[in-house]
Amino acid sequence: MKRSVVLLVLSLAMSWAERQVATIYDLVNLSENGTWNERVSYCPDFRDCDPLIGDDMISSACVQGVDYYYNHENNGTVEWGFGDGECWNLQYVNDQVSSLRYVGDAINWKENTMNLYQFDYFSGLEYFAFGETPELPGYMTSVDSLIITGDIIWSVFSGENFTGELTCFAIHEGYYVGFAADLSLFGIQTIKSFRPGCVGARTILLD
Repeated sequence: MKRSVVLLVLSLAMSWAERQVATIYDLVNLSENGTWNERVSYCPDFRDCDPLIGDDMISSACVQGVDYYYNHENNGTVEWGFGDGECWNLQYVNDQVSSLRYVGDAINWKENTMNLYQFDYFSGLEYFAFGETPELPGYMTSVDSLIITGDIIWSVFSGENFTGELTCFAIHEGYYVGFAADLSLFGIQTIKSFRPGCVGARTILLD
């Protein structure tokens, strides 16, 4: 798979319950002289999912929550931003965005969630949960990356029903989101089950 180039945009705002929304612009510097729109849902294909913003148009964005932008349909080069009202000019997928997804809970982006992705750099199919999951759905045949939100530690297991190799993931205090773009870098080949909490295992602190 083609490696992705990533832009991390961080806000340290401390408010808790915040609905996810992305304001997207076809011009740089959040200019309203062009076309812009607000989105509160996924856009798997900008050729037909947004009435104002089309494929390969987005140049700048403001996010409340955790949003990421792909140059293909949920795949390819990805650029993401997160926080409460973080705004920036897209660099690596400027005028190339074909799809958009958010991470975690739509109503409260700082809610505790686990988000698993089929391929590295958060591409391909995904699985999302608020709590423990003893067995992943059948369509998740591989897990190569993950994102956690909230402020708790999570345990992930290489086997179903919380068996096999155990690794724990945590987030820096006050950040509310942590990214593991390539689980193989941590020696993790796949994930088959997970749950909140951690006992007696190495803990990886995610940026």
